[in-house]
Amino acid sequence: MIRGQYSEFVRSATPPRVRTRAAGKAGRVLTMTPAAAAAIRDIVETNELDDQAGLRITARLDGDEVEIELDLVEGPAEGDEVVEDAGARIFLDPESAGLLTEVEMDVEEHEDHVHFEFSPRTDDDGA
Repeated sequence: MIRGQYSEFVRSATPPRVRTRAAGKAGRVLTMTPAAAAAIRDIVETNELDDQAGLRITARLDGDEVEIELDLVEGPAEGDEVVEDAGARIFLDPESAGLLTEVEMDVEEHEDHVHFEFSPRTDDDGA
């Protein structure tokens, strides 16, 4: 089971050496829906950050569940996996990338905030 936990948005420097993947490929790490990508872009723009900024997702095992923490950052940390889709960027450390393989991120919008939701990805092509 995956459950989300939210943290305050923070800023960090943009270190080198990251791995970039396009979202949406079978067998790849976390993917995001178009709505989730739009929400991430909006958060980045609202906070007046440049196009290198994105959402850092940290995932850790807690018993049989995965705890998820979200932070807004200026760029990836060294060794991060970078997932890009429709102009949105997500940064994952290696452990988080492994835990979020075959997971899709969606968003539920509310009047003044959003909730990101994580669920197992299902392939439409039966793969």
